[in-house]
Amino acid sequence: MVNRELERRVTNIYNDLVAAYENDELREYIDRQVEGNYEIVLDSAFEFKSSFLFFNYTPNITLDTQSQNLEANWGDDYYSVSIDSDICDEIDNYFAERYEEFR
Repeated sequence: MVNRELERRVTNIYNDLVAAYENDELREYIDRQVEGNYEIVLDSAFEFKSSFLFFNYTPNITLDTQSQNLEANWGDDYYSVSIDSDICDEIDNYFAERYEEFR
């Protein structure tokens, strides 16, 4: 049985991500929501691999651009939705640019 509150929270973030992408406001949305809570993963050649966005919510809600999943864990409950690859690519491009700025 799906935890309805968990499903609602993930669905709301998903809808916000899609709307921001469609309105060409994804980067601004990320800056507002993530507030520096992200991780950039590099492969062994020190090349950009994926982003993990950690939304400031309880339960823990993350977006993994490599697996293209927005997922939440709350106790024993788990819920996830797939994110369009174009959205994940845009997020990866954004963080790749930020990484290069600080490198």
